[in-house]
Amino acid sequence: MTNVWLPSFTAKQAITTDVLFVHPETPTRTVAKLLPKRGISAALVVDLGDMVIGMVDEADIVGREIRGHASDHMW
Repeated sequence: MTNVWLPSFTAKQAITTDVLFVHPETPTRTVAKLLPKRGISAALVVDLGDMVIGMVDEADIVGREIRGHASDHMW
């Protein structure tokens, strides 16, 4: 028998309805400041028509910092 770990919270408790949207041109440093301020770990990237074209999360920001591209914009 395999042990299965089950979270002690529901999806509703883990997912926010206060979604952060950013544009591809949004500076990395701006996103890095907004995520913790909003208490979230990711934001949706939208085009000029507000269509979702991607997502940026804390790992993306850390990766850019490590590679020396923290001021790059295009997500």
